[in-house]
Amino acid sequence: MTFFWRTSIFLFAVTLGTTVAASQAPRVANPAEWTVMVFMNGDNDLEPFAVDNFRQMARVGSTDRVNIVVQFDRLSADNHFTTPDWSQTLRFRVTKNMEPIPSEALEDIGEADMGDPQVLQAFVTWARGKFPAKHYMLVIWDHGQGYRDLKEQRLHNVKRQQPASATVQSGQSLRRPGSYRTISEDVTNNHDKLYGSEIQGALKNSLGTDKLDVLGYDACLMGMVETGYSIRSFARIMVASEELEPKPGWNYEYWLAPLVQHPETTPAALGKILVEQYARYYAPGSEVENSATTLSAIDLSKMDEVAKATSVFSEKLISTLASGKVAIQTARDDCQEYAAGSQIYHIDYGHLLESLRNASTSLEIKAEAQQLINLLSSAVIANYAGSDRQGDWGSTGLAIYFPKTLTLYTDDPYAENGYEKSNTFMPVEFVQKERWTDFLHAYWKAIQ
Repeated sequence: MTFFWRTSIFLFAVTLGTTVAASQAPRVANPAEWTVMVFMNGDNDLEPFAVDNFRQMARVGSTDRVNIVVQFDRLSADNHFTTPDWSQTLRFRVTKNMEPIPSEALEDIGEADMGDPQVLQAFVTWARGKFPAKHYMLVIWDHGQGYRDLKEQRLHNVKRQQPASATVQSGQSLRRPGSYRTISEDVTNNHDKLYGSEIQGALKNSLGTDKLDVLGYDACLMGMVETGYSIRSFARIMVASEELEPKPGWNYEYWLAPLVQHPETTPAALGKILVEQYARYYAPGSEVENSATTLSAIDLSKMDEVAKATSVFSEKLISTLASGKVAIQTARDDCQEYAAGSQIYHIDYGHLLESLRNASTSLEIKAEAQQLINLLSSAVIANYAGSDRQGDWGSTGLAIYFPKTLTLYTDDPYAENGYEKSNTFMPVEFVQKERWTDFLHAYWKAIQ
């Protein structure tokens, strides 16, 4: 069976849109238990899968206790995935057996740029205002590439590179990531996309002092320390994949049905349901069977502690490089990369630490690696990895960026200076505030 993956290819991007004022969702006497907000960007090659996912939602439908709210952008009006076809951006409250067509929409907002953070901000503000609830979940639905979300390649005179495709297991051809790390590619709007820092800004402006209960990335490669760190102030639980996602993505019927049946479900429990149902969807013998899939639910209240412990460990590794670099190199060589062969350089953080603990001769490094392993484990509420993403991948729940050598880092076509503290263009917060990048640069220099 052939599978295709939720990664992205683009040429350039621009930012369009108008400023949207920050607001809080109103408090009402009898709010729903949950409002699930899906920012569904089907304005790209994932369009037919967006229609499929919408219909999965409609097989469940909203109730008086659970709202399913979708902002849906499509690529063109001539693909015949619906009758009638349409290409603009529509907002829906999804009801039982609803079709994703204009006559069923609550609002037609024209052609919205789903790569514009103000559009994301406006949707969250609108959904929370119109459908107040005790708990809120936001799903960002589209392509994804991890810690670095590039939006304006036009600003950089960098040659676009397209890595060759490869096969990770029999019968599964991959469509490799294109230039840079991205999420929410809007083809109609000059292939515009969102940076992680822009997602941070959109959430800050739309939530105020509130937090989402769950933020889900139905997209490739977003299950990273860097990504979780970036949204720790805006959400309680993150659900994301360390590995590429197949184009079918999540099965929305599978996890929305239990939520509608039990609207009292807690955020942590919903995170577990999402992971369990993803594992069910891609399980051996299923229609979309895929053993190279991963998904995890992360307690974001632990991300500050994980990051600070990583900084302390990084400092210790730097100070002991002369005697410890061989063990680090052995541990890194023991780790397989997600999106293998695509110059993404994401590896499972827990597996790296386990390998370093085993390879190091320093009792202090062994002890500190184990402490970090325990801390990471406490942050992972639920974790799934198909049989082909265990072993040397580890897939314990969170990935981290780690090219093997300085040359690979320097030649990384997607890094775009994101792992430089000196970078000021859409800087990555984890890179700017923590010491992991300092360790990487010191290590690369030490092994030259």
